Amino acid sequence: MLMICAGHHNRAHGHQLDELKKMKTFSKMFIAKHVKEFPAVKSATCCCSGKNHRKGCGCMSDGFVQQAKINHFCVMQDAGTSPELYVERMTALGQHHSKDEHKWRSGECGFHDLVVCACGKCPADEDITCEGKPYKSRFSLSCPLHQLAYAIECNVRAKSAPSIIHPELGKGHSNLVESNHNVWTRYRSKDMALHRVHYFASTTAGMLQTNQLFMQSIQNGYNFVIDIFERIKLPIMPGIVKACEAKMKKAKLDHEIRTTKAYKTKRILHKVARQAEQKSRKEWSKRQTIVHTYGSYADDDDEQEGDTEAENLLGANTTGNSDVSINTNVTINKFCKQCGGTDHVRKSSKKCPMYKK
Repeated sequence: MLMICAGHHNRAHGHQLDELKKMKTFSKMFIAKHVKEFPAVKSATCCCSGKNHRKGCGCMSDGFVQQAKINHFCVMQDAGTSPELYVERMTALGQHHSKDEHKWRSGECGFHDLVVCACGKCPADEDITCEGKPYKSRFSLSCPLHQLAYAIECNVRAKSAPSIIHPELGKGHSNLVESNHNVWTRYRSKDMALHRVHYFASTTAGMLQTNQLFMQSIQNGYNFVIDIFERIKLPIMPGIVKACEAKMKKAKLDHEIRTTKAYKTKRILHKVARQAEQKSRKEWSKRQTIVHTYGSYADDDDEQEGDTEAENLLGANTTGNSDVSINTNVTINKFCKQCGGTDHVRKSSKKCPMYKK
């Protein structure tokens, strides 16, 4: 029997919900695929058809998709080695729980309490002591189209129960390392056998390296490299031992420095300063309005006329009444990129030596 990775199965469930969230009408292919089991797929319409989604409209939202992925993972986890329990709970999720309906004629939601704490002070793992209140879903669907779409998706996942949950082994992963919380994601290609072996070795070495200091506290002088060499019966050269000891000594020193209160305070201050700098840089960028233009010949003619008027005023100041004072300090910030001249800004100006008639 071909088993499906539970982690990838949950990820695919989230991707499908992301696609269904965008729908306001079902496509012809989608209708033809599910019309036998769900005849209502022909006439289902979205409550937001012809307008934008709004908060609380009852359609699928990002929060609903995130919660649906969590619910699906919890159902796989709680099903244990029972594919039938997985099918039952996925059906309840799709047809009842998503509509905020937790008790119906033929059953009820078996994966949560029907009455929950109302005061917020009752212990989580014990029976409630207050009067309680009915359980209410945080995200529920009232849109006919999206509610039906989620029920269809849950039904599709329930059909693959024999490939997800084994009666003896339960749910599984395609790689043992992926079932742990820290995964070295550098090597993802598993097409070739050599790549697969390298993936196993690299992820295992990464976990050993992260637990090196912990093993040192239990067994003084422990080093995972030397341990691996001994297990696979390879000769341990003196140079390898010296290199491992030097590296471990440096790692211990770095760890002691990073765990001091002064270093932690310095790191926090550095983060705060960096955030303030980034914020000021973003505000400065928003204030800069850049207009990209190549100009025209008319602009050059206007500049030439402006230069002539300025020259006439300066000439009048030197020959006219000396009581009239004119500021002759003219600052030109622009210059021609072709010749470097400061009396014009473009090659198309007649003042530019590179101007072509």
